[in-house]
Amino acid sequence: MANKASQQIFPQTQQFVTAIEIINKVEPKKLPKILSRIIDNLDQRNQRPFSGEEEEKLCEILNLEQQQFETLISSSSFIFDQSAKNALKATKLASELNKTSMNESQINGFVKSWTEHGPKLIEKLKETCFAPTTLKAMNWSLQMSVASQNSARLRQPRAIFEFKTGHPTNVKNTDSFFMELSMDELTNLFNDLEQIQQQLDSLT
Repeated sequence: MANKASQQIFPQTQQFVTAIEIINKVEPKKLPKILSRIIDNLDQRNQRPFSGEEEEKLCEILNLEQQQFETLISSSSFIFDQSAKNALKATKLASELNKTSMNESQINGFVKSWTEHGPKLIEKLKETCFAPTTLKAMNWSLQMSVASQNSARLRQPRAIFEFKTGHPTNVKNTDSFFMELSMDELTNLFNDLEQIQQQLDSLT
């Protein structure tokens, strides 16, 4: 199985490939201004980057249908959102976009916008709490399960976790849930946590 760290950040689904085709239609010199507006509003999840009147004018200027313009906004937002979540440097973003079918001139537009506005976006996202609950406490224990009573070799160690969660501002009400993991599952979890830690370290 391939290491998750080596997987593409931008999955080549048919929907994403179609979005790239639309991005490639945009005149390169007009793209950076559009991307700058999108990335500046990315932390405002319920706010559109352009007004209705601006969208109509841009559709005409870019020679795009309304649905194509919507795809342009959503796909560009996705690219910047993934870049922020993975704390990508400009060179890494360029490398990842080069794995797609995006034209070089469009890639340069994304890299330029990310270089100018990416650090500020990451700072904004660091200050925003997306999760409705936080981890309050964790307990764990080890158990041995035996697949066959006649064979001690089939003993399988399993880790049992209890997670207690609650709202950051409410210390009284908490919820608990349990998770049982095999040795392989625990190793995969550890690798994921290690990757998350690396990304957190790159933000500080």
